[in-house]
This record gives sequence, structure tokens and C-alpha cells, in this order.
Amino acid sequence: MNLAKGATLNANRNLNAGLKCLNDSGEKWKEYKFTLCLLNELIKSEYAIGKYDLASAHAQDVLENSTSRDEKFTAYFYKIRTIGEGEKRDYNNGVLEGLNIYKVYGINIPNSPKGIDLLKENVRLKMVLRRRPLNMLSELPRSEVSTVCKLFHIIAQYATFTKNQELAALITKRGIRLSLQKGVVSQDIVRLLLLENVNRIAKSLSRAKQAFAYGCAAEKVSELFRDDRSFYHEVQVLLYGGTFPLLRPSRDCLEPLGDAFKPLLNAGNVDYALGSGIGFAMAWLCAGVPLNCPLLKPKLLLYEEAANRFQRPTFEWSVSSVRQLVLNLQKKSDKPDRAERRCI
Repeated sequence: MNLAKGATLNANRNLNAGLKCLNDSGEKWKEYKFTLCLLNELIKSEYAIGKYDLASAHAQDVLENSTSRDEKFTAYFYKIRTIGEGEKRDYNNGVLEGLNIYKVYGINIPNSPKGIDLLKENVRLKMVLRRRPLNMLSELPRSEVSTVCKLFHIIAQYATFTKNQELAALITKRGIRLSLQKGVVSQDIVRLLLLENVNRIAKSLSRAKQAFAYGCAAEKVSELFRDDRSFYHEVQVLLYGGTFPLLRPSRDCLEPLGDAFKPLLNAGNVDYALGSGIGFAMAWLCAGVPLNCPLLKPKLLLYEEAANRFQRPTFEWSVSSVRQLVLNLQKKSDKPDRAERRCI
């Protein structure tokens, strides 16, 4: 009930109280299913409130005492997540730990893949696709169950942070291939497609066409999860506020970014909500839409007020700057190279 109300700290206190009672009773791990369920929820809770050391300790407890690979999945996942968080984060170690966990699932991926490894994986993926585009992933039934692809996404992120784009690309292709072989698609695959979309653009603008294919596939597959409004609009913000403006007209970005703000804010995804607002403002300026449109000013004020309310000063400054720029551009001046209004 506490979790449903978003009272994360209260839920954490209740879970810790439950664990203390279990320890005092001497029934810890004797009540196997109850202990496993409690610790899995506690791992998530400790991670959510930033207590990464405790989350890692509980994850290690589960790994040492649980009996099946499926029961260890949550512990594996958050063990990797905690390595990449906090002041002691170590993405290189996270990659190594992740590759070792893959071996538990029978997946062998080299830490420093060579060109031949990427070529082989690319050929295997093409064989599974059978000349079909990546968009065909949207034809697969959706899966609500977290799979090993969830680990793929985290390790691919860490590989990107350590500038190991070859490993990130190999993991992405392997994840897509496994999804096709299993005949189901999950949100984790969408995140892998998004990551590859960004990585290809970042590596070289000459790969924009390939990046666009991954981006379009991510958008198409995300339609399967449209009932999860937070996830769906998060994908829209990442695409239309990220790489799509390089590949599509700015006018095409206005509606997806404008529609994303309210659902993301209602879901508590504040940073992405404010990011959609800034993306909408920049897309408006780039699209050549009239600046005196009555829709623009109320939206900018709405974004600015939300940034102030949720104490996001960087977002507030960014929106305020755009709003001031719009005011300056609307006013005629004999010296157009100088701001006639006080800058914010």
C-alpha cells in the first residue's frame, strides 16, 4: 500500500522492520519463499532511496541462498545496477560483472570484441531477420516478464560510458537476436534499440541512416506498450528530443514532445517531463512557427513553473532563457544585435 502511494521511505521502513522480525525469529531462509520475496522487495527499495551498499548486500544474500537461476535474476540485476551508482561507481567493473553473469545464462560475450566478432553477430542477426526490417519486432507478442535482455541494456549502457561502442553494438545485436528466437519482445529491447540509435549518431553522422532505422524500430515497438504511458512517452522524448531532429523536420517533433509533458509528470517522471518541455520549445524555434502564436507562451510558463515547483534550477533557467529569447524576437528594435530586455 505504501509503495502504491509513492511513500518510498515508509515502505522501506516497513520492509526493514519485517526483515528484523524475521531475523529475530530465526526463521530467515527457513521460510524460503517469504524470505526471498521480502529481500527482493527490499533490494528494490534500498536502491530507490539511494542506499546502494545495502541493496548490494541484500542482493548478495539472495545469490548465496536462493536455489534457482530465475530466483537470482532480481539480485543479479540490482547487483549490476549498484556498481554503476554512487560515488564509488565503476562502469568497467560493472561490465566485467555483467559478462560473468551472462555466462550463468549460457551467453559468452568477449569484453573487447574484434571486428570478426561483430561481423559474425551481424550475419547471425540477418539470418534470423530473413531480410525483414527491424520494424518487424513490433509484430511479436509483448512480454511483461523481465528477461536477460534487461541485463543486456544495463551492460550496454556501461559499455557506452566506458567508450566501448563495439561491445555495446554486439550486446544490442545479441539481444535482438535472442528476442527474435524466443518470439517475444519486451521493453528492454526498446531500450537497446534506443541506445544503439544514439551510439550510431554519436560515432559518426554518416551513420544517420542506420541510426534512423534503429530509432524507427524503437518507436514502432514502443507502440505495443502504449498503455504504459510513462514508458511510451519517455521513448518519444528520447527520439524526438534527441536524434530525430537530425533526421526529420522540426515540425514533426512538436506534437510528440508537447503531448509527453503531462503523462510523464503525472507518472512522477519529472526530469523527462521537463526535458520534453525544453525539447518542445527548441523544436518550436527551429520549425519556424509564428512566435506570436497564443499556444507558445502558456506552455513555456507551464514548463517554467513546473521546474520551479520540483526544484530543477537548470531546467528552470533553460526554459526562462527560451521564453526571454521569444520576447526579444517579438519586439522590433533598431539594434537587433542587442537584447532590449533584461536577460534572465
